[in-house]
Amino acid sequence: MQLSFRGVRYDAEPTTFDVIEGEVGGTYRGKPWKIHHYRQQLRSTQSHELKYRGVRYTH
Repeated sequence: MQLSFRGVRYDAEPTTFDVIEGEVGGTYRGKPWKIHHYRQQLRSTQSHELKYRGVRYTH
């Protein structure tokens, strides 16, 4: 997906999560909603190099 912010264009990939649909957690406006659980624990092992107002830092 091609996006732009303040005239700078970049490509972004949508994040997808693998989830398990659980039991009914309650109702909202008369409709039941279910609880969702992640199939595996989410951890970011990537190091992102970021830039804010011209200063680079690693997150």
